[in-house]
Amino acid sequence: MLDWFLSVNSILRELRNKTIDAQAHLASDDASTANIVNGYLITEYQALWRTWESAGFDTKELGNLGRHIGFGEKHDYADILKRDIPAIETYAEKHVREGGM
Repeated sequence: MLDWFLSVNSILRELRNKTIDAQAHLASDDASTANIVNGYLITEYQALWRTWESAGFDTKELGNLGRHIGFGEKHDYADILKRDIPAIETYAEKHVREGGM
């Protein structure tokens, strides 16, 4: 269970860093680079999905993260940082405390 939790946290860290990067590129009117970074976000999200699902947890707990990545607008990146990632971290911590697997 600890390995799962560490994997999830690693993926979420990468998602957070890439989201900040994409957000900065959009803020500087560099939509092209933001779009490239968004492609990497999709890859990280897929890894998170597989990791979450492999543990037998409900992927609905990943909330709107996939939708926000898919749209990739300024407000979507803000939602990822403010709502999506913290909510997933809360679920992951809950699963670890409960011994989920």
